[in-house]
Amino acid sequence: MNTYSHNRVATAEAVAAVPRSRRRLGILTLLAAGTMINYLDRTVLGIAAPQLMQDLGIGAALMGVMFSAFAWTYALAQIPGGLFLDRFGNKVTYFLALSFWSLFTLLHGFAIGLKTLLLCRFGLGMSEAPCFPVNSRVVSTWFPQHERARATAVYTVGEYLGLACFAPLLFWIMDGFGWRTLFITVGVFGLLFALVWWRCYREPHEDKYLSTQERDYIAAGGGFTTGSEKKRISAGRWCASCCANGKLLASVLVNLPATRCWSSS
Repeated sequence: MNTYSHNRVATAEAVAAVPRSRRRLGILTLLAAGTMINYLDRTVLGIAAPQLMQDLGIGAALMGVMFSAFAWTYALAQIPGGLFLDRFGNKVTYFLALSFWSLFTLLHGFAIGLKTLLLCRFGLGMSEAPCFPVNSRVVSTWFPQHERARATAVYTVGEYLGLACFAPLLFWIMDGFGWRTLFITVGVFGLLFALVWWRCYREPHEDKYLSTQERDYIAAGGGFTTGSEKKRISAGRWCASCCANGKLLASVLVNLPATRCWSSS
């Protein structure tokens, strides 16, 4: 083992031996909740589709266009969302994204036809785009390198846990109160969580509840802990996030011929 590796291991072991707070786990809880809401908002259309199609007179082919509209704008807004994140940071970017995607979800409940629904889907896709770049950056800021895979796995669970836990409730809301109330309810919930995010999220160097021991522990593992460091994000990590979200664009491209065949049949 070379001298650099030996010193790094010794430093990490020394820091790990000191009792520390678990503030970073609270930040991870915020990410998991935000990711859960993100996936609920983009998939609630699938729950509301049967009633919505009947009330607005939208056929199956046009409904396929509605689903694709989200995917196209979501994919196209990845790079602008990343640039915005680099400029304004985690807290502001996620707050605005949460607020706007929740607002567009709520506005689905006031759609009066194809055009208004299409605009809502475009807006939802664009405003949800920064979610996973922010997630990646927050994990790299708040967690030492050897904990980042676990942290990413935890917030990723939120993608599907929300659907598994809340799908029965969402169907109950739609059956009892209609599809418009369903969109409004989910949108309001997201707007309330945006306020929670704004109130609770801090960068490590700003968080008064973060102990010195935990701050040192994060720093020893390669986390960003100073005001100047929070503005930095490696090109490799950012590109990896864009590639991960690019699978959605690939899915749209693959399925587009099938959608055309369906429309013409």
